[in-house]
Amino acid sequence: MKKILKNTIFYPLVLLKRYVDLCRARKNPLKWICIRYKGETGVTLDLENPRTFHEKVIWLAFNTDTSLWSLLADKYKVREYVKTCGLTDILIDLYGVYDKFQDIDFTKLPKSFVIKTNNSCGTVIVVKDKNKLNQNACRRKLNVWLKDNYGIRSGQLHYSKIVPKILIERCLQQDGNISTSLIDYKFFCFHGIVKYILVIYNRDLNTHSFIRQFYDLNWNRIAVDDDDSESISKPKSLKKMIHIAEVLSQSLSFVRVDLYEVNNRPYFGELTFTPGFDQSMVYNKLNLGDFIDLN
Repeated sequence: MKKILKNTIFYPLVLLKRYVDLCRARKNPLKWICIRYKGETGVTLDLENPRTFHEKVIWLAFNTDTSLWSLLADKYKVREYVKTCGLTDILIDLYGVYDKFQDIDFTKLPKSFVIKTNNSCGTVIVVKDKNKLNQNACRRKLNVWLKDNYGIRSGQLHYSKIVPKILIERCLQQDGNISTSLIDYKFFCFHGIVKYILVIYNRDLNTHSFIRQFYDLNWNRIAVDDDDSESISKPKSLKKMIHIAEVLSQSLSFVRVDLYEVNNRPYFGELTFTPGFDQSMVYNKLNLGDFIDLN
């Protein structure tokens, strides 16, 4: 019954909402992102006198050249940037890049891997055993993701300039049992300097639930939420990860560098220039806007 409801009611409604959002975004992208921000946070953006983190990030998105953002937000092309920074060893093994699902030869892939698209957010399929993968469902999902103009629909226009592709990478396994998912270390970098680290763990791709914690560079936990979750141990490669984040963020007003650690070794995730609004109040508590110089 749940499957029937999902296919006949829920999924069509999701597609309808995406179409409506896309129409509104195309008409006036800046107005649309302001509407989204007000709807998700209850606060009106002041882009005439930007002071908060998201006000400054959105101001940069609509008032500066973001062609570099498009290049570095592309989960495929950013790999070349990482190489030019002398950090080839942190790249996750890439098994293949495809324009469409039909090009994938599953017989040549290992038992486990990760499928993702390069031009969006959260478009990830973790395959633990390819013999159990429902390829028809996977194809349908990827076809929707490839056609979805996420950049326009979300008001993050730099994503709309990315040519959609499918990437298949090695599936990293989290050390120990401290998290049900791969721990995501997100380094907030301002003008090439790391200020704070956001940790995401116990992530569920189906429900989009997770636990988040903030730390300073000495791995002292910062109390920004009413959260009694157990603190995550300091990663063994923290010093190296901070160095990596600062190398990758040189000359950028702001970027979030996402990294992983497996077997005490750091791996590259992605670069994010426009973090979601769901943690806006936390960013304001940390005064992240103060670190972005618009002059």
